[in-house]
Amino acid sequence: MPNLLNINGLGLGFDLGFVLELGENMSTEERKGNHKDYKLKIAASVLDLGKMTYRNQSKGFILDGTTPVKMALNSPEFLTASAEGAEEVFDYTVDYLRTKGALRDISEKTQIELPTTLQLQVDYQIMPYFNVAAHLQQAININDIANLHFNSAAVIVPRVEHNWFEFSMPISVYNNYSQFGLGAYFRAGPVYFGTDNFLYSLSATVVS
Repeated sequence: MPNLLNINGLGLGFDLGFVLELGENMSTEERKGNHKDYKLKIAASVLDLGKMTYRNQSKGFILDGTTPVKMALNSPEFLTASAEGAEEVFDYTVDYLRTKGALRDISEKTQIELPTTLQLQVDYQIMPYFNVAAHLQQAININDIANLHFNSAAVIVPRVEHNWFEFSMPISVYNNYSQFGLGAYFRAGPVYFGTDNFLYSLSATVVS
């Protein structure tokens, strides 16, 4: 049983979302085994809502390099600290920089927001055995570099789906919509193989 007094931080996180399936006869399961034969599926969610707060275990400082500071090494205070040892020199330097506004202590508590994302998904059956799906992942706190975050991405996945085989070709923009990807996926019975971006694999180079 952990000692509750040794817990250095607490956090709270949760997900919210819904799934909506629409079709003419949602009670039948003829085509997709254990899945309903929907015409349209819509899903939306917000993942990783929340934050963590913890106590810093080590003392630290942030140095502001934009503030020019000059410290005389022949001042009586510095010479006195030098005569007492390296630890006294360090303490004197820290105190001097703090009084000049070039140094500030790191807060005793640190707050980090979870990598919250908005997820939107649509899957539409154009005709029997042929569907087109789309998925959007939008990062919420991506501009705050101090926090954890996922990159934003979007993908469209046309696919042919049967009980015995399946083929799809994901078309994506990822890494905050800055890169393009083209993948391929094939299933035969219980055997699966594919890649989410064979363009990257073809263009990859070996660096020695």
